[in-house]
Amino acid sequence: MELVDRIVPAKPTDEEIRAGKPKREAYRNSLLQTQATLAKLQEEVSSPLGISSEQKALQTETDKALSWINANIEVSPKDVEVKQTSFNETFQTLVQKYDQVAEKAFLKNPKQEIVNAYPFLEGKKALQNIIRKTNQNDKREKQKKREELNNRTYWDDFTDALNSVLKWGLIGFVLFYAIRSASFAANQNLFLPLPYRVLKFMYTLIFFPIWIPYYAYREIKHAIWPCIDEPAFESVFPVQPYNPGEELDLNKRLFGYPNVPELCSWLQKKKDEWKEQRLDILKKNLYSELLAEQSKEEAEA
Repeated sequence: MELVDRIVPAKPTDEEIRAGKPKREAYRNSLLQTQATLAKLQEEVSSPLGISSEQKALQTETDKALSWINANIEVSPKDVEVKQTSFNETFQTLVQKYDQVAEKAFLKNPKQEIVNAYPFLEGKKALQNIIRKTNQNDKREKQKKREELNNRTYWDDFTDALNSVLKWGLIGFVLFYAIRSASFAANQNLFLPLPYRVLKFMYTLIFFPIWIPYYAYREIKHAIWPCIDEPAFESVFPVQPYNPGEELDLNKRLFGYPNVPELCSWLQKKKDEWKEQRLDILKKNLYSELLAEQSKEEAEA
């Protein structure tokens, strides 16, 4: 096509111009019709399928042919035939590429309205085959589901319901025990500052499968041998103390703990132990730094 475009036709005679005029007009009208078809194709087919690049190649080839025919008014029948044959060959090759890409894209979104708007015969047949196969598959699936529904028994309904209950029951139990384990971590470390308790609550909640044996043992032990050294499950996340005589509401059950002498004594004892541990660590670190500084001074001396 490019080689033909570069060929400047020889000046035709008046007789050749008169004979070529009807052919030129017919060729030009076919190009205009193709251009209009491609414009409609862009709206109804190419955009839904996402194949605008292939559409653009067809439009570019048509525009080039129209530019030539508009620029050459006085042409012979032979000139028109050569240009038309070259255009048809190139255009058909592009249509085949367009069909291949359209068919692959159409498989993802098969719609009859796209087939109806499709202008090229070969591609249209291919898309119609896809629609037919898709409809056949849909019919088979519907028939299969209909047969399954007709053949269902009370036992099938019972087992499906049981599986659903067990599935959601297991999910609920896992969530419950994850929160329960995280709450035990928060209760066990009630003497620590709030940020530490939040941290322990969160990592126990996230990695609760690791802590299942420990907190299961804790819960069983507390149920059998209640002991203030291992506090009970007071609330989901104990933050606010309340008097034992007060009526329990939702807020106290979620975020409260009883302000009783035994628990207060245990909290103070644990706080003192925690502070002593931190001081020991600080003393060791400071002592190590002093020793290092002293060794450095002795080495310099």
